[in-house]
Amino acid sequence: MKLLSATLAGIALAALASSCVTPTAAQSNHWRIESIGPRITYQLMGYDGTRDGTALDFGKKEAASVGKTLQRRLLNWNPDNPLTGDL
Repeated sequence: MKLLSATLAGIALAALASSCVTPTAAQSNHWRIESIGPRITYQLMGYDGTRDGTALDFGKKEAASVGKTLQRRLLNWNPDNPLTGDL
């Protein structure tokens, strides 16, 4: 539960740090001050506005990935096992 809370907090922080906008060319240039926020967001959260679209879409995708991982680990659900049904 702590991992899920930390992940959701990280996604929310990524959304706030990026302001849900795609970075401009000035933000991609590491010599400019505008690039600090997007670079920190990428290093801490893995969100890159030039590749991942909006922060909200990225957060939804990451939350779905965390949910699938939790199902597989905590509920012992293996999609390759023919004896278990779909969840």
